[in-house]
Amino acid sequence: MFYEIKENPQYNSREVYFGDKPKDNIRKTPKSLKMRWNYKKKCWYGYATEREIVDAILDASAAAEDSATIRTDGYMGGGAIYGSKSNRMLFGADLSAAIRTDIKNAGIKRCTVRCNSYSGGQHLYVTIKTTPEDVIGRDEFVQRYKIKDSFPWIEFWNKEGMVSTLHIDTYYNMSRDEQEAIRISAAQLDYHQTIESECNLNHYYLGQYCGFSHSGTKKIEAVRDIIEAYRYDNSNAMVDYFDTNFYFTIITKPGFSIETLNGIS
Repeated sequence: MFYEIKENPQYNSREVYFGDKPKDNIRKTPKSLKMRWNYKKKCWYGYATEREIVDAILDASAAAEDSATIRTDGYMGGGAIYGSKSNRMLFGADLSAAIRTDIKNAGIKRCTVRCNSYSGGQHLYVTIKTTPEDVIGRDEFVQRYKIKDSFPWIEFWNKEGMVSTLHIDTYYNMSRDEQEAIRISAAQLDYHQTIESECNLNHYYLGQYCGFSHSGTKKIEAVRDIIEAYRYDNSNAMVDYFDTNFYFTIITKPGFSIETLNGIS
């Protein structure tokens, strides 16, 4: 369930919008904060602070065993997000243990969770050992692979087996045969880096990793959602303001023989 809290500068108040109709105890939360319903805008409005509203919704969601993701305007309009369990304020081993338990309860196996704490923050690392069902074979990957127009540089293996780069404009000025050779080489390199090797995923763009099967992608997304339930982020990079309870990295590494998957003897 998504909730959105917006500032109303005209009245120095806040407005709460529900994505869908919430459960009764959550729907009563704004009223308990002396907020009122605006029939025209379809929102609750009042003078409770953002922190009071966030805590009240998260507490009510936890009591109802319901998930909640809250979006707010954040610091200087930078946008903020609060996961359903972010108000537990867990750190270090306690945070790792809670997420590890939720991953296990979700039926996801072969995951390890560790948390590195440092002065002023902490970073969570979750490693998923992939299975043959989580990925597609190299030949299928190469056949599907397309050069990404959104990136100015193409990485590929050259004839010496070294990683080289080629500008996208140069690629489109090549002959079809030359383009196809680059595409195949780039696909083989991409497969090696993301499927055959340990890979740090960009959790904002999981859909760009086309080497994972549908079920493999769903597994990774489920792990990401479990992690983000414990996280809040009120940062605004535009003004160098960073406020989050932790950062995280999802890592995949093959938990089986790649040679067996691709039929290499």
